[in-house]
Amino acid sequence: MKRSNKNVLIPLIIMMTLVVTASPTTAFAQEKKDMWVKLGRGVGNVLFFFWEPLHQIEEMAKTERWPIAIAGGFPKGILMAGVRLLVGVYEIATFPIPIPSGYQAIMEPEFIIPPA
Repeated sequence: MKRSNKNVLIPLIIMMTLVVTASPTTAFAQEKKDMWVKLGRGVGNVLFFFWEPLHQIEEMAKTERWPIAIAGGFPKGILMAGVRLLVGVYEIATFPIPIPSGYQAIMEPEFIIPPA
């Protein structure tokens, strides 16, 4: 059975639009935070929360040797991935409401994938 191109193309366009909207370079380029930055940050955190264990290993490797960074960073990354996912869902659900004040980020770093 052959799938029509429309069934594949429309979800692909929607996903690419969400990725571009949630890209760190888009949000970092803006000085003032608004509800759309909060929405993009939430979508980015929901889409890329699985990257957190690698990020925590990398952060720990800046001060520790690699075996210690892997042993300590991976479990911390698993925990932080869950936190990042929950924060992302919260930010998506509350994006029109300016909480915290001025749409500031709840987590640091704001995005798990740093800008290029």
